[in-house]
Amino acid sequence: MSNTQFAFLNKEDVPSRSAWQEAIDKLDFKIRLELHPTLSPFEDEGFSPCTWNETDEDVGFEIFYEPSEEIHEDDDKLIKIIGDKDFCISMCWGGSMKDCAAAMIASTALAKSFGAVVSYEGEEPEKIDAMLVNTRSIIDEAELEEEALNVAKEIESAKTSGPASELIIKELTKIAGCEVSGMGMGGMLMIGFSNGSSITAKAFSCRTQEGVELNVSKYAKIRSQQMALMEGCSGEFTDALRREWDKLEPLKDAAELSDEKVSALFSSEVESWPEKLYVDKVEMPEINIIEVSFSNVPNVKLGFYALDGMLFNMSFQSGNLRFTISDVECELAG
Repeated sequence: MSNTQFAFLNKEDVPSRSAWQEAIDKLDFKIRLELHPTLSPFEDEGFSPCTWNETDEDVGFEIFYEPSEEIHEDDDKLIKIIGDKDFCISMCWGGSMKDCAAAMIASTALAKSFGAVVSYEGEEPEKIDAMLVNTRSIIDEAELEEEALNVAKEIESAKTSGPASELIIKELTKIAGCEVSGMGMGGMLMIGFSNGSSITAKAFSCRTQEGVELNVSKYAKIRSQQMALMEGCSGEFTDALRREWDKLEPLKDAAELSDEKVSALFSSEVESWPEKLYVDKVEMPEINIIEVSFSNVPNVKLGFYALDGMLFNMSFQSGNLRFTISDVECELAG
């Protein structure tokens, strides 16, 4: 999707590259955008690369210099917006927030230093103070987008290059110092953090410190077996399939009750903890093994096995219970 920012100004006020750059620098945003050194007013057409914080050159916008009358095409609303400005610098970009930020920074400089009237695709112009606020917000979004892309690249790289324990530790460490905003189990163990991150995994079983095995997904497993029978019948539910179904049906109530008891056991354990937990540290005691501990509940520990960019075999341990979640990947969500 293409986006266009129009900057209408008088032709004699169209700045040179150096004057435009000086106006950008005076805005004093937290990042520095540098126009391409060979930018030539009135002559350039098409993509104009910029430099973002002196390192990233994959950012910029398409630029066009045109008389205002070629833009408004007798549109009364746009003619009113343009007023007596006889020239237009158009800046176009696609879906990248960095490219959007570059166009916003450049057009804000034109508005503040050269009296340009700036309109996004013919909409009513914003006042300069609002443009400054919006541009700062877009810069923040661009940095978040860049961080998310970098993490995605690291994960893809880890998947092809082998074990990713260090990457997983890096991501979990970002949570350190945040509050645990919620923990729960109902066929799934979920730990939510106050910064919006969460870790979830299907929980197949838990074991008490005395070694008693407590299954928390008996009902789900029975239903899965029944669904498999349905899927395998090819449209004809035979007597043999019916007998298999009937063997499973009476087990469902007891399985559901068992799951509820285990979930209640877990809930009673959680209720004894402080309202908020604080991540104390993230450690790797063995290769591919990650442990997360909490500062205000010293006997509670979360453990993970990390391989190929994913979390597996999540474990939860407290003074009374130990939960082991296996045969399914765990997910760290930001």
